[in-house]
Amino acid sequence: GAATALPPAFVVDGVVSEPGATSRSALVYGYDATTGRGTLLHADFAGAFDHECADAEYAPFTPADAYLGECVRGRTVQYSRKRPDAVCFNARSFDADAARTLKRCACTADDYECDYCWRQGSIDAPCVRDTFSLSCRDYAPDAPPASCVPGASYNVSTGYRFVAADACDADAAGAVDHRPTETRPCPAGDGTA
Repeated sequence: GAATALPPAFVVDGVVSEPGATSRSALVYGYDATTGRGTLLHADFAGAFDHECADAEYAPFTPADAYLGECVRGRTVQYSRKRPDAVCFNARSFDADAARTLKRCACTADDYECDYCWRQGSIDAPCVRDTFSLSCRDYAPDAPPASCVPGASYNVSTGYRFVAADACDADAAGAVDHRPTETRPCPAGDGTA
């Protein structure tokens, strides 16, 4: 189709593309800052690149956080991404499972969160039993399960759990060790452990 001239004060509110991000077209929506009139247009980049990116136009990339460094969710990973100076069409779809784990990192306090019916009074405080929430008042995390028989054991929460998808190494040197569970012996028939 014909090219559309945008107003000089066009403000882009968003860009919508096909899932997988390998499409050469997108919908751009925004508005004219002088009139407030909204605009939706189809952007076609099919002629913008003369070839699909070759392997040499990709480089390894290791995400990093200013606070945590390269250890994000307990591991250092590496992706392959298009080099910033490559003028080519990226036909590879993003696949989070394609990340290559370079190493597992020692656990830090950031790899844990409070378990169900536990809470922190402040950011750096330890997790303590939540006795304020109505749903937690009758919760007895230390009680042995009904199936507990003398000579067996059961697990109880220590108040911590790993952040979702975390893979840190609690046994590494210098690791913060908030093991999510501890094992306890089932009580004997007379009510003693």
